[in-house]
This record gives sequence, C-alpha cells and structure tokens, in this order.
Amino acid sequence: MVINQGGKFVPEIASITFPIRFNEVLAVLPMMLDEPTPWHEMMIRPKAITASTFKIVSGSDNTNYPKSRNNGCWIAVGI
Repeated sequence: MVINQGGKFVPEIASITFPIRFNEVLAVLPMMLDEPTPWHEMMIRPKAITASTFKIVSGSDNTNYPKSRNNGCWIAVGI
C-alpha cells in the first residue's frame, strides 16, 4: 500500500520525523510557499532520508538558511 504524508516546515527545525514510519521511502518533495528573492534561498532539498526521518538542507554547500527551511512544506511518498 502506498502511503502519502506531508507537513509544513517548523521554524528552526532542520530534521523532520514522519508521522507514520515507512517501510521504504520512494520520494520526499520539499516546496517553497512563496517566491524567494535572494539566490541562496532558491534551493531546498531533503537529505539523510530514512524510514522515519529526513533532514532539510537549503542554500548551497549544505549551508542552512532559516528563511528557506521555514517557508515551505513537504510531501513524502513511500510504502
């Protein structure tokens, strides 16, 4: 059975725990809620994805810009 989960980024939290643990994560898709202005806020991506958690990385070279991390939501799909 395919499981879809999602949520909003929480201020100053770079690690997110899935509400329901997956057996296998197929995809984690982060999305920005509005158009970022500075170039360094334009990139946000998941990293260190496990069956129960993932981390949010924004900016280049794994630098974390809080506005990017706190200005969006995510969707995860798995089984």
